[in-house]
Amino acid sequence: MVEASSKGPGLRAALRALAPGGVCTGTGYYLGTNTALPVMDMYATCATLTVGVSHVRPILPDVLDFVARTGFPAEKVTTTLADWEDAPEAYLARTTKLVLRRDPLPPSSGGTARRSTAPGMQKAPHS
Repeated sequence: MVEASSKGPGLRAALRALAPGGVCTGTGYYLGTNTALPVMDMYATCATLTVGVSHVRPILPDVLDFVARTGFPAEKVTTTLADWEDAPEAYLARTTKLVLRRDPLPPSSGGTARRSTAPGMQKAPHS
């Protein structure tokens, strides 16, 4: 079960709707303090709740293959498409699904070192 309302009532409804042994994945975060959970219902059905940032990189090739193979209209979930350079302003928009586009990064010069700045950003000069 995927819970995408990011609200306490939606989370509680999703958890109560699980089949025995079911897993509920919260796709958002719950800002309200004291978000109540139906712990007794969860205990009785051996429910699992997973919340947190999704780590899609391991399955991304399979998802892209699925989209290419089936013609799934993935673009329909995008509510805002913005250029990489416009990201700060785009993140301020109240939108459901923001997708940023940018040119491919050049190949790295060996190694797996992490960037010290985000792509397209310059380091501030030292004083």
